[in-house]
Amino acid sequence: MEHAPGPDLARTWALVPIRGLETAKTRLGGDLDAEERRDLVVEMLARTLVATRDAHRIAGTIVVTMDPAAAGIARDHRAIGLVERVPSSMRPQAGSAQRRSVSSPWSPTSTVREQTRS
Repeated sequence: MEHAPGPDLARTWALVPIRGLETAKTRLGGDLDAEERRDLVVEMLARTLVATRDAHRIAGTIVVTMDPAAAGIARDHRAIGLVERVPSSMRPQAGSAQRRSVSSPWSPTSTVREQTRS
């Protein structure tokens, strides 16, 4: 019996969603002030981006966020920062949503359009 070939992991991309640097980890508000929470999120994002960048079987990383600063951190780590203008929960069921891509070594375009299906 022959086994089906496995997925081509050389073409696997990592997607890293992050709401924003200022609004993340609010549940830690009792223990950390706003600046400490932001520092924690920045460090966690940077570590994630280093790990995905250095993983030999991951072709690239895309950070999806509404925060341009988070997209900038992505760019600093050779990832694509995709800034979503409208949160997914507010996007209409039909039509298109525009996203603006922060320039990166892997993305020759500055605008990505996503067609949503009804």
